[in-house]
Amino acid sequence: MASYYYLISSLPMLRTQGEPPMDYATFLSQCRSAVSEGTYKTLEELTVRSGKGPLLSEWGEFYQSLSRELTYQRSVKLGRVCPVPLIGTQALSRR
Repeated sequence: MASYYYLISSLPMLRTQGEPPMDYATFLSQCRSAVSEGTYKTLEELTVRSGKGPLLSEWGEFYQSLSRELTYQRSVKLGRVCPVPLIGTQALSRR
């Protein structure tokens, strides 16, 4: 557990603007010695559509819903016919 604390404290501060302070490959190389092999493998396979664990599965569902909604909104703005995006099994209500 102590290695996790060291890893987190050694990472650069994240900013909402500008370039990321490091790329994902650099992040993975820093994690390699600080996390278990299983955790490292999970981090290595991580994508925005990952569904491993409760946090990632919730994020994955949100990200997919957001992507569908953005596609819908862009299509409507361009005057294209597009099906109303679904959340679960229900269509989003439209004004």
